[in-house]
Amino acid sequence: MKKITSVILICTTAVVMLFSSCSKSSDSAVINDVTVSISVTQKNNNVSTVLSSGDNVFQDDSLTISVTVTGASNNNVQTVRLTSSTSATDLIPTTNVSGTSSTNTAIIVVPSTSGTITLNAYGTGQTGNNPQKANFTLKMSQMIITNYTIGCQANSSEGQFSGAMSSGTYFLSTILPNNYALDTAIDFCLITMPTPPYNKISSAASVDASLVYGTKWDTPYVALGMGAAQRITNWPVRRHTYFKLTTITNAQFTAASNSNGQIALLIKNAKAQGDPTSESIFVQDKNILLYKTTEGKYGLMQVISPTGSYNPSGRPPEATFGDAQIVSIYIY
Repeated sequence: MKKITSVILICTTAVVMLFSSCSKSSDSAVINDVTVSISVTQKNNNVSTVLSSGDNVFQDDSLTISVTVTGASNNNVQTVRLTSSTSATDLIPTTNVSGTSSTNTAIIVVPSTSGTITLNAYGTGQTGNNPQKANFTLKMSQMIITNYTIGCQANSSEGQFSGAMSSGTYFLSTILPNNYALDTAIDFCLITMPTPPYNKISSAASVDASLVYGTKWDTPYVALGMGAAQRITNWPVRRHTYFKLTTITNAQFTAASNSNGQIALLIKNAKAQGDPTSESIFVQDKNILLYKTTEGKYGLMQVISPTGSYNPSGRPPEATFGDAQIVSIYIY
């Protein structure tokens, strides 16, 4: 019986050693996976911009999409493929490649739809290891550029309110009694304060916006056709817009204005330095503001020649007649 037990132990030890040896042999023969990467360059009005995943693109932009498959020391590349959520066919059909690395390119034009472009790239190695994948997303967006003059509180020539999607301005008296259809279009107003630098851009929901009484300081509120319920403080909808002064120069703003991609890049870089948080902000000539609307979308605002100054004659704060030119660029 003891001899049988000894034989069993010897056999068991041999089997364990055999599997251990096989395991070590397998570990040393592991084939490394290939790697896959996607790069995208946007061309708009002959201006090229290298994009990051999640960036905005615009109708008719030309996108050059490059897929690179890189092999490992013991695994050369074998195939590459690229698909897009906006195309029924592969941008790069499964293609045989060779060597330690291969880059293949496709060019597409952004369609006139909204939503997201999702790019998926696939690559395999010659040893038949698992296919590797990379993805890249782009937001199909639209841009609106507006240029107008906005008035301070009591300006009777230029409206005091405007919006990111507006091509002009609105007077407070435009909001007729019990008709608030324009509330959803108003994102900001121009206010003159009693202290330098006097001029403020303010959200419709800010406390400062309540200084806008009517189109003229000496016109009784009721004479404008509005009762107390029509004052901005009682609007059922007051949109929250947030502002931040940027370090963007007027030269950069002007140079970028002929390219959607460059404007989007300026906005992206300004956002990277911190989100807008102020609903009312002092402005001076040639300031460039980053702003964020209720919908969480962003724009740039150039303020030119604000002329409002506080009237020390004893008239109320709403008795100011200045204005400012606004150039607004909004991505939605």
